[in-house]
Amino acid sequence: MSNAGPLDGSSLVWPSDAAEGMAREQRPVGVTAHVQQEGSSGGDGGQFSLYGLTSTSAQSGVHPFGRLEPPVVAGHHGESSIRRNSAEEAAALALLQLSAASRLRSSNTAASAGSLGSSRPHATLPEAWIEGESVQQQQMEAPAVSAQPTRPYASTSAGALFEQAFYDLPCLESHTILRGLSKARAFSVLHGAYTVMPFLWRAQRLLSLPTISSQELERLTDAAEHLVSHCIRYERRSVYTGTTSRAVLKLAQRFLILDAVFCTLQLLGESVVGGWWKEFASVMPHEVPPFGAPSFATEQRRFNAALALGLSEAIGCFKKGVRPPKDQVIWLKRMLFCSPFAPKPFRLYLLESAREVLERLC
Repeated sequence: MSNAGPLDGSSLVWPSDAAEGMAREQRPVGVTAHVQQEGSSGGDGGQFSLYGLTSTSAQSGVHPFGRLEPPVVAGHHGESSIRRNSAEEAAALALLQLSAASRLRSSNTAASAGSLGSSRPHATLPEAWIEGESVQQQQMEAPAVSAQPTRPYASTSAGALFEQAFYDLPCLESHTILRGLSKARAFSVLHGAYTVMPFLWRAQRLLSLPTISSQELERLTDAAEHLVSHCIRYERRSVYTGTTSRAVLKLAQRFLILDAVFCTLQLLGESVVGGWWKEFASVMPHEVPPFGAPSFATEQRRFNAALALGLSEAIGCFKKGVRPPKDQVIWLKRMLFCSPFAPKPFRLYLLESAREVLERLC
């Protein structure tokens, strides 16, 4: 496992709190992301359009932002097609088992609740293509889990995993205690940390779980309070005067923060209509400048311009107290976490954390 490859969606694992400097539970959530082959399975279709951007046919492997994932990947002994549906389903199932195995392993009562199975089925986890580097196909073993997740997965397709990791909310376990989000703590400028990424990753990881316990919900609420406090103190500056790449990074952070806090409030049963939500969301400017011809000179610039427009539109929805549609949220998060053109802080942080987690668990 020391040669684990880069990560742009072929195997996406949310970093645990060990990466945040908090050595408590380790709870990675896996998701298999395959952008290119959805249309061939009769799912999303060969065409997909958001913000006036239309992708080309799935067979062509071409994307308006560049080649996100090639249809054929070169291995040690020539070319092998690893983007087929069967490989996607096998990888998705293996990552679900890996996530469940980690959850059981981190629990002190794992032995009584259900143990790791003795069989270790093989599953192909294709490595990601990133920034034009060559890609090699690897065989990895994922531990089998005898105990099933509390909420059974209706499908192990890549699309279902995208929904679980990027949009769906976890189910509350029985007898879960809800304490509510503290406005006093959230709006305290002394409570706001300058470095927001650890709290953002923690919130995303907890929201990606199939079920959430009282202890996990408490940690999610604490992370949401830190996110709000960070925005109140540090996110008041407009992105209008900066470069497009800098604007994308700031808009991406604000979009993910709004989504995490919004979902946390939904889990807690709190309303976002009126109240402090509008006061919180309004502090973050989301307008982007008009893009001239130089903004579309390269694939990277075209990607940044399109993503900036999409993020700005989604933030505008949140400011109205409405979460953007599912397709829009998933599309934006796939562009942020699964694209070779995504901002490096997102890709690099996930890459290093995923390597560490996979080396420990496999």
